[in-house]
Amino acid sequence: MRCEELIHGVLVRHGKGALAVRSGNMVGRSFQLSRYFGAFMMGARIARYGSSVVDQQPKNLACALMYGDPWTIAVPDIARTDYFLVMGANPHASQGSILSFPTVMGEIERIRERGGKTVVIDPVNTGTAKRADEWHPIVPGTDAAFLLALVHVLFAEGLVKLGALEGRVNGVNRVREIAAGWTPARAAAICGIDVDTIRRIARELAGAKSAAIYGRIG
Repeated sequence: MRCEELIHGVLVRHGKGALAVRSGNMVGRSFQLSRYFGAFMMGARIARYGSSVVDQQPKNLACALMYGDPWTIAVPDIARTDYFLVMGANPHASQGSILSFPTVMGEIERIRERGGKTVVIDPVNTGTAKRADEWHPIVPGTDAAFLLALVHVLFAEGLVKLGALEGRVNGVNRVREIAAGWTPARAAAICGIDVDTIRRIARELAGAKSAAIYGRIG
């Protein structure tokens, strides 16, 4: 009833152009939600934005810039990783989305059994965070600062080794320049994860036999 009052007031004052709906992935996972949400949107005739605006389309752009194809999307090979860093994703609920892995939660247990670890960076203590070896709450919207600090440490401590990719990757020096100003101390003041933890995670990533970083891949 209260929602109806608020929406009606906006419509009266500003018209339908002032309203929009943003739906998430879970609409597609529920028969009731998909059926009745679709009916509501047809009747309401207002703008609709899906979850792809937040996760999929930025990933498409990044892949187009990196690989030349918006649909060449790299996914983490978690079945062969020893260090699994999860950022802003919750495969406990999404089952890995485009990762399409049979059981991500089961694989987290297997990573632990083979001597590896899973670290979750997320503002919320999600189901995935509860099953991980470590959970570090981050200030929402500051992932870029945290990642730049990781890259800063990797370059500063000589941990960047391209191996077989040497001479085949463009922009490495540019990334080094951008990350140079993002010390762990600077990032810590922004993202809420302390300096020692930032340094340790960077070193663990570099030192792992096989590491994977998994974020929102839509």
